Amino acid sequence: SFFLTVVVPLEWTDWSEWTPCSVTCGGGSEGRKRECGDVKDWNIRGVQFDRSNCVGESFENRLCSPLPCPVHGQWSGWSSWTSCSESCGTATRKRYRKCDSPVPALGGAPCSGSDSEQEYCFLRPCPSRVEWSEWGSWSHCSKTCDEGVMYRSRHCIRQDNGDETVGCEGRNRDTSPCNIRNCPENGKWSQWGEWSECSVTCGRGNRQRSRICYRNKFGGRPCVGDNIEIEECKMYACHKRSIPKLKSAALRLKGNLNGEVLQDMQFSADISNDGPKRVVTATVQDILKQQAGWFPYLAFLLPPVSWNAAAEQEDANNGYTLTNGTFTEESKFQFATGQELFVTHDGKGIDKDGKLKVEIEVKGSVPIVEPRGSIIVNPYSEDYVQTGPNSLYSNSRSSLDINGKNVPFSWNKTVSYDSDLGTMPFLVERLSTRPLANEYNVNNQELKFASTSEISRKYDEDKCPVGFKLDLKHQHCSDINECIENRRACHPSQICENQFGSYKCHCRVGFRMSTNGKRCVGCFCFRY
Repeated sequence: SFFLTVVVPLEWTDWSEWTPCSVTCGGGSEGRKRECGDVKDWNIRGVQFDRSNCVGESFENRLCSPLPCPVHGQWSGWSSWTSCSESCGTATRKRYRKCDSPVPALGGAPCSGSDSEQEYCFLRPCPSRVEWSEWGSWSHCSKTCDEGVMYRSRHCIRQDNGDETVGCEGRNRDTSPCNIRNCPENGKWSQWGEWSECSVTCGRGNRQRSRICYRNKFGGRPCVGDNIEIEECKMYACHKRSIPKLKSAALRLKGNLNGEVLQDMQFSADISNDGPKRVVTATVQDILKQQAGWFPYLAFLLPPVSWNAAAEQEDANNGYTLTNGTFTEESKFQFATGQELFVTHDGKGIDKDGKLKVEIEVKGSVPIVEPRGSIIVNPYSEDYVQTGPNSLYSNSRSSLDINGKNVPFSWNKTVSYDSDLGTMPFLVERLSTRPLANEYNVNNQELKFASTSEISRKYDEDKCPVGFKLDLKHQHCSDINECIENRRACHPSQICENQFGSYKCHCRVGFRMSTNGKRCVGCFCFRY
């Protein structure tokens, strides 16, 4: 038999993990170790381990957690007690300590608990005592301006059940001035002054009176209302002047009608009474109707005569009373058949025999009447509106019956006269005209026209018709410019044209009115 020995060389194992640091702050140590061969479980005969290759230490240390440790705060000892808060009765006293043994540092925790401590100290009983409460809030000021007074008060409080005869010293009520600014003074009107003289010497005018506003002060309100007051005044009627009575009219005609030149054609009209009505009768003899197609339209040439001669009702003034027969009237007639006629009447006054002289100029066209045809003017009325101290405006509509065919027509006119003659007694007067005859006798070559007319007040009060507004200062009706005062009078695609008492919407060049007449359409259509 024999014994065999095996030599096994050994080497260091890998280092182990570092052990936890021995402290968390202030500097500590941590270590690790290694083994010379991993043979702790080997127990074999005949095996010899060679550790000569394991050079060095099997354990290693190093420094760790080098940062300084936090310093937690600690209280100092308590100070001595303070003196009692009162000299008698129940009081308190305090003592204090500081967190400075040590002071917290490096993230250390502060001291826990309070830095002061209080306890009661029981002293001898106090004698009887009273004291004032705090002052209460100030009251509202007694005035809003001109210096008022406000108040505040306090109460005397007894601290115990001592002698009730002992009271607080001083006042229980305090006062203070307030709102010392001046009160606003509103403006005040003086009494009305005397009325001025009437603005006219005859007819209808106005007068005025004024008052003074004593100005407001210190933020007060100004006077409310007008400083001028105007009222109507009526003098004796202007027609009471010494002028002849209107009996007839002589008319001279010229111009162009339906392409026919009219030169110095003359005719006359008689004015008579038929009970309370006035009748105007015009007769033209020795004429050839086909050579003078204007004669059937005497109704359009005689209105100024009818207006001047109208029977006066309810103190209204006819044209002669108002103007003494001196006036200018410009009229425009429009027929449903498309014709337009412009007529100017110049009243030249009245002669000593009571004859009104009128010069007439016509321009335009009228519906053509056959030589043996008939024409009838239906009854109509028109309103004369006082639009200025010496101007009037009227418009209306009626119709013609031409050989049995009805042709509507409308017209408007303006009248001007001498402003010294004053205004109509009423802002609006209505002239009602009823044609009686418009007959042409072919055999006698004679045309006869007759009508009655009367004039009266339109309203029971000073009132203007639609399209006008009352001018109180001058006592007339002013035209309203609807194109300015009513921006929506016409559609934005239309052009607005102001007219006396009305307005008209029409289209620009290249456009036409829509079928409903409410907008313009064309090659450049507007979209709204």
